[in-house]
Order: sequence, then structure tokens, then C-alpha cells
Amino acid sequence: MSITREKKTFIKAVSGGLSTLMDSSCTSEEIYLSPDNYIERFIHDNVLDGSSFSPDLFCRMIDDTKDETLIELLHYFDSIDMNLQRSYFESCIPHGEFSDFAELIEGCEIETFEDFITFDTSGCTTTGSHQSIQI
Repeated sequence: MSITREKKTFIKAVSGGLSTLMDSSCTSEEIYLSPDNYIERFIHDNVLDGSSFSPDLFCRMIDDTKDETLIELLHYFDSIDMNLQRSYFESCIPHGEFSDFAELIEGCEIETFEDFITFDTSGCTTTGSHQSIQI
């Protein structure tokens, strides 16, 4: 399964919220001190800056890693209660940006990264400097 460019752009947009969740729960620090499995080792090596989650490193990782690995990472976030919906609300994305995805999340049609990955966005378009998903 592949993740579309539009979805990757949205995942990057919620990286600040994911950072807030990871750092405020001390999950980043726990992974920094003692990664328990290969996905935590991946986070340790590719997403943490010291003991803090780095949105910049996370965004670069999205561009540089295989979709299969990214999907495993997003499933991990779902499994530790740091899903897309929580990340979205913590990220404080300005109103109007990614409005179609935002509407689906705010309406609880998409809650997890798994929901998002598998959601059919055929016919998506990008307009202007911000993305607009036509669903």
C-alpha cells in the first residue's frame, strides 16, 4: 500500500501535535532512554532530537522512508493512543487549511492513522499554496 503525496503533506502538518503528545506523555524520553522494539528504535534513530520528538526530523523522515515503514510507524502511534485525531487537535492547524481532511476528522469519520491511510481520496487535487482535497 502506498501513501499519497497529499496524505503525506497532511501527516507532516500534524507533526507538531504529535510532538506535543509524545513529549507531554514522556513517551519520547522513554524511547530515548530505552527503545523496546524495532519501531521505537526507528523513532529513536530517525525522529528524536535528544529526548524530544522533532517535527522537522519527522517531516524529513516521511520524505525519505518507504511507505511500508511509515505505515508501521503510524500504526504504532495509533497503538499508543496518539492517533491522527488527537494529533490533529493538538497541532492547531489554521482554519481553512486542509479543510476536507479537517472536516472528516472533526466529524469523527477519520480518527486513526489507519483510517486515514485506507481512506479513498481518488480524485484529490491540489490548489494554490494550500492543499484542497476534493472528496
